[in-house]
Amino acid sequence: AIPTLLDRLPDRPVMLTGAALLPVGLLAAAGAIALPASGVQWVMLLLVWLLLGAASSLILTPSARLLRRASNEGSRPAVFAAQFSLSHACFMLTYPTAGTLGALLGLPATALILSAVGTFGAATAGLTWIRRS
Repeated sequence: AIPTLLDRLPDRPVMLTGAALLPVGLLAAAGAIALPASGVQWVMLLLVWLLLGAASSLILTPSARLLRRASNEGSRPAVFAAQFSLSHACFMLTYPTAGTLGALLGLPATALILSAVGTFGAATAGLTWIRRS
């Protein structure tokens, strides 16, 4: 569905919508995790998982288009390699942080902290991404 959406909308609003939805999904995850274990909790967690997956796809699907537009044939391998390296460096920081915080503070508190990190990231992207008409 996202390629069809990208035929109608520019990359920037699609990606920023995904960036805004991720912290909302993490807040919802904190609430769902805090529920007593039940069928309701499982349904809530599945809905949160759907929201987080959709939001991630809104960000990740257009990213290759942006990298292609920001590079030429000669620089494209280096640009994609740099993006891969940067994204994985971020994973190397955030995944262990999430696991450690989850073990120390519990999952609801960790989801709230990660929501704040996501909000910071989304706000930074929205403020620093240069608009071109």
